[in-house]
Amino acid sequence: MNCFRRLECYICSITNSKLMRKITILKPLLAVLLMATAPFSSMAQTFLQKSTGFPVNGTNSRNISIVDDNVVWAYGGNTTYFSISTDKGNTWTVSPSGLPASYLIPDLAALSATTAYIAVNDFANGLSGVYKTTNSGTLWVRQSTAAFDVNSFINLVQFFDASNGVAMGDPDDLGYFEIYTTANGGDLWTRVPQTSIPALLPGEYGLSSWYDQVGNTFWFMSSAKRLYKSLDKGLNWTSVAYDTLLPGSTGFSFSDANKGLMYSKDGSNLNLYRTLDGGATFTAVPLAGVSDIFSIEYIPGTTAVLLSGTGGVYYSNNDGNSWNSLGATVFTGALKFKNRNTGFGEAATVSPTNGGIMKFANTISLIGAQIGTPWTTDLDLTTTDGTTYTLLSQVLQAGGLKFRQNHEWTPGSVDWGSAAFPSGIGVNGGANIPVVAGTYDITLNVLTGAYNFSEVLAVSDFEKVNFKLFPNPADSFLTIHSQKMITNVTIYEPTGKKIIEIDNPEPQMDVSKLSSGIYLMRVTADGQIHQTKFIKK
Repeated sequence: MNCFRRLECYICSITNSKLMRKITILKPLLAVLLMATAPFSSMAQTFLQKSTGFPVNGTNSRNISIVDDNVVWAYGGNTTYFSISTDKGNTWTVSPSGLPASYLIPDLAALSATTAYIAVNDFANGLSGVYKTTNSGTLWVRQSTAAFDVNSFINLVQFFDASNGVAMGDPDDLGYFEIYTTANGGDLWTRVPQTSIPALLPGEYGLSSWYDQVGNTFWFMSSAKRLYKSLDKGLNWTSVAYDTLLPGSTGFSFSDANKGLMYSKDGSNLNLYRTLDGGATFTAVPLAGVSDIFSIEYIPGTTAVLLSGTGGVYYSNNDGNSWNSLGATVFTGALKFKNRNTGFGEAATVSPTNGGIMKFANTISLIGAQIGTPWTTDLDLTTTDGTTYTLLSQVLQAGGLKFRQNHEWTPGSVDWGSAAFPSGIGVNGGANIPVVAGTYDITLNVLTGAYNFSEVLAVSDFEKVNFKLFPNPADSFLTIHSQKMITNVTIYEPTGKKIIEIDNPEPQMDVSKLSSGIYLMRVTADGQIHQTKFIKK
């Protein structure tokens, strides 16, 4: 049963008028989210379709929670399945939650590959509240100190770090929002007193999944067109009305504690607003070239922001002042980004081995006057951590070069350049890097802009400098003979992935655990890097 049908069943069984109003609001939103269930045949180059393994065709991934650059969780929207990736979203492991199918789960907050929290609404049994797992979603335990009133509706649960979290539900019979905080990883939840929350407006309640968090600051929306804000991890709240903005559905995202964007959508009428004071005031921003919006997401701490809608994905690198299309990729829900390199979009499951989530693919490359077709051909770098990108043993001719993102130029992407060589700090739109002819190991840190071209001798020059490597091919051991003092030996796979690094090595190295194949070896001696290849039998 999908989410839309499940909500209709809830309507039949619920007599509380507040819950019925809330579900009435959620139904059209879910109808929009469930529209795009066809395979993604024309993806933008910046997103790749991945399989979450959800077993039900047409299942939408919901409530993506990014722990770090490696660990990501997703909930299977209209099933009781969770899927977890520990390799940057490339492969996923799915498992049943063991929760009743009647539960409505509007939010998920993961803290590690094993520990996560969910917001649960159980109208049939009165067991709504915050639930916790410590075994990757196989068993969920209701947290008794954040149980929530039977007449409430829990909208969200989120964590600022491993210890501090907040959970928000609609006003209960006491007449104020039911908000809980924890400072010990969820072992104990304490309700925020009424004096710390603005007084309710008539009929006001919270909106599920429409919130944001930057540092210790948290925002959520209410049905009365108010933006609630806490500066201290949910302990105290203020609110500001945004009813002067155009009617219709809205959404928002913040880059930092002060700067954010909010959109307003009323039919085909789209508007965008910017705040520079944390949401206290908003000013209109021109919105040209965007055909539809149902999700907005800042890449935290940057000027980059993405919009998704039925027309595809749009990207701005200047706080929404101008927009570029990233193609016709259609998502079924929100975009979520941890940083410039780690982001995901909620998507439909076509089959258990096809779809369920879209992964942002951040391509970093070199381009320049002496590479292939000048200023057209890209040399892609590789990364293992999403921050430092590497290109090994690249032969370069003299000439100007730059690093750039996703094979594009600004404003649709970022490039790095500087007049310094062989190392420097690249800046967006900077000068061409004046490369000297040679063979280099090349690195770029996309967070700091720091780059380095480290010159290495070609493989053919290894024995010319009195190095010997034997036996080659090798079975169990390799011996390196040199007249120079060797200070480091590093072995790489052909893809450039580092697999062994030894400082001050012995002459004989154990390679018995390596798989059969060809490997690249880097030897550092007297401050110079020399390289060769060897074969493992």
